[in-house]
Amino acid sequence: MDVSPAAQSARQPRVISASKRTDIPAFYLPWLARQVEQGWVDVPNPMFRHARDPSKFAIRVSLRPDDVAAIVWWSKNYGVYLRARFLDIFSRYDIQYFHFTINSRRDDLAWLEPDVPAEATVIAQVEKLAQLRNPDMIAWRYDPICFWLDRGQRRSSWDPGFFERTSRTLASLGVRSCYTSLADPYQKFVLRLRAYFPHVELRGPEAEELHELGREMAHIAQAYG
Repeated sequence: MDVSPAAQSARQPRVISASKRTDIPAFYLPWLARQVEQGWVDVPNPMFRHARDPSKFAIRVSLRPDDVAAIVWWSKNYGVYLRARFLDIFSRYDIQYFHFTINSRRDDLAWLEPDVPAEATVIAQVEKLAQLRNPDMIAWRYDPICFWLDRGQRRSSWDPGFFERTSRTLASLGVRSCYTSLADPYQKFVLRLRAYFPHVELRGPEAEELHELGREMAHIAQAYG
């Protein structure tokens, strides 16, 4: 399917999600900026990635401001986005919503997210985004919460001290939304985990463990609105 920008303009504007598949703001923003200047982007259909000509199944999406209702960003690092050049390019879109994944930087959890910016760096990024945009347009994602066995010992990435500290800091910046989830042990993830961390085995949380985590999380979140 090949939809021209002109054809799309006759339809309702789209919400552009950038992106739940990969971290576009952190790694691919120059590419997206070029597509914005071009005025459109071809989105591959993952169902046909092994087809003889996958481009035949791509969907062309207009990126002209009149055709974009909003951009929803997903990232663990908005450092590139906050550069003057990219702020200028994306300022043409009036409505932008920022999902910002910020998990604990505790030393024993570094193997889960080894290349994310330091805690102070991402808090500074949130502060800058809140100044540039309405803080109501920023959502903190504390996810996914992982549960595993490390050489038989039960472990999890839940860090109440970090959650309390970050809740307090982000609330002071006007950020009021927090989303969380539990890690989904899909097959590709399990296979990679076995290859790189053979001593680690994913597990599901026990009912009482999950109940206590939810109770503690809710208590902290309510304290900061």
